[in-house]
Amino acid sequence: MAAPAATAATLPPQFDDQPVTSLGAPTAFAFVSSNRMLITTKTGTLRVYEDGMLLPTAALNLSSVVCADSERGLLGVAVDPQFTSNRFIYLYYTFKKFGVCEANTANSPVNRVSQFVLPASNVIDPLTETVLVDNMPSPNGNHNAGDIQFGKDDFLYVAIGDGGCDYAGDSGCGPANDAARDPHVLTGRPGDAG
Repeated sequence: MAAPAATAATLPPQFDDQPVTSLGAPTAFAFVSSNRMLITTKTGTLRVYEDGMLLPTAALNLSSVVCADSERGLLGVAVDPQFTSNRFIYLYYTFKKFGVCEANTANSPVNRVSQFVLPASNVIDPLTETVLVDNMPSPNGNHNAGDIQFGKDDFLYVAIGDGGCDYAGDSGCGPANDAARDPHVLTGRPGDAG
């Protein structure tokens, strides 16, 4: 049986489908306003696209503390619903906790969600980082998830993966990974908790 042929989506008349900028390894984006967008890159930079152009200077460069191998990296961005008054943005990234990006060792990196302050200058002071969620296992380098979004209830929601292999090393990788069943550990994906 042949798969159905892909068809192009028809956009409503008020939409325009065209590239807005060229940027290597983008992973997520979030709108600050109708003319200002934040874009994350796998390698650890946060860029600002404003008034129709990509600003030449990165808003933040976390490349020295981000593991970007396999499916790791700077993976998610969200803008606080009260941004105009508090200037908060949130990033999900794979933190090089032990200074290396190893797989399936005690030195494997972890995923974290941090809050930063984005000033009108579009350059973030790294010292404004407040770590909100930390030590989400990333043992094997894959299945990191990383999407972060605010819900209609103004709560921040975080998608967490299972890390590819069991962080504790007691069940295995892929379908054998039972880490999502471990209580009090921030890991899992739909179907693993069965």
